[in-house]
Formats: sequence, structure tokens, C-alpha cells
Amino acid sequence: MAERIQHYMSLDPKPAPPIELHDVPSDPRGAGICAFAARDILKSEIICEYEGEVISLEEAKRREIIYQEQGNVCALMVLESKGSQIAIDPYRGNMTGSELTWGATINHSRNNANVKPFVADKHSTPRVFFVALHDIPETVEFLWNYNDTDWALYSNSQTLRQ
Repeated sequence: MAERIQHYMSLDPKPAPPIELHDVPSDPRGAGICAFAARDILKSEIICEYEGEVISLEEAKRREIIYQEQGNVCALMVLESKGSQIAIDPYRGNMTGSELTWGATINHSRNNANVKPFVADKHSTPRVFFVALHDIPETVEFLWNYNDTDWALYSNSQTLRQ
């Protein structure tokens, strides 16, 4: 997998993610924007990068409060890299600076995840890529397990509750 990620990181320009976004306001899970496979996906295929500004855990906690007060979706990804916890803020450090990045539109499922994050360090800056866990047919929603136990987060975010 590391070789595949290294190759993907070297591509310029990066390939367009095989993602179609759909706003699903009637979704009983409350997911809102959902990312679906725009074509058939093969096991171990890289779906997209979780892009954004890399920040400290303390800064992530501060921003989480701000986003909650503003009524915005909290889509910060917290991960461990080189023995310390960091976070990626998809609202900042992306191309537009205002919209969520592709990776931030992939919703949560504890039991039906079909992609997983893979952390790669390039020049000491961690980068996160979503990789298919198995073949995924076209039109199937991309889902990953957030492994988040902070249930207060779920009431104010776009995450699924199962």
C-alpha cells in the first residue's frame, strides 16, 4: 500500500476522485451530503486524500467549539502520527477555503465501512488517503468508521449515528 500511496502523491495533477456528491436531506441518518462511487472501485484503490490544514489537538478542540457555535459541520479528523495526536481541518488549507474537501464528505458507519484512512508522512507532514477495503460497485456510498467515542460530537455533525 505504501508504494501505491507514494505513486499517488507523485502525480501532478492528481486524478479526479471517483466520487459523486449527493445531498440527501431525507436520509433518516441525518447525513446530508453523501459521497457515492462514480464508477466501480477496486479493492485497495485510492479514493481521495483527506485534505486540509494540519493542526494541533489543542487547536482542533478550539475550532470544534467555534464550528459548533457557528452551526457548522465539524469534520476535523484526529489521528496519531509519529507518536503525537494531530488533526486535519478540511475547511482550511483546501483549494477554496470554504467548502469541505472530498474526503470530508465521506460519512461514518461503524458496521458498513468500505474505505479506511491510510496515513502517509511526506517531508514530515502527515497526509491521509482513503483506500477501498474491498471492491465497491458504482453508486454505493463511501463510508468509514470514525472510531470516535465522543458522542457529543455526533449531535452537531454530519456523521451517521451507527
